[in-house]
Amino acid sequence: MKLQKAEIQILYKLFRHTRFGRGHMLMDNLTRGFPSHLKGNVKEAVNELIRKGLLVEKPTRHGIAVHINFKRLDEIIAMLEENLGMMSNLQE
Repeated sequence: MKLQKAEIQILYKLFRHTRFGRGHMLMDNLTRGFPSHLKGNVKEAVNELIRKGLLVEKPTRHGIAVHINFKRLDEIIAMLEENLGMMSNLQE
C-alpha cells in the first residue's frame, strides 16, 4: 500500500508514542509538531488512514482521538520499515 509523506509521519508519531489498541491521541495533540500551514493536510491524511483501516477513531469527551489499528500492527510496522528504514530494532 502506497502512503503519502504525511500519512507516514502520522503513523510514526503514533507508533513512537505507543498509541495502539486502547491508547489514543487527540486530534489536536496529533497535529502538534506539524507546520501550521499543513495542519489541514494532516487532518485529511488522518481521515484517509481511518478510511484505509490503519487508524481507528475513538470519540472522547475532549474531541476525536485516534489510535493504530492493533489488528494491522505488523502491516504498519512493515510500511514504516520500508519508508523510514529504521524501525527493525523497535519491534523486538
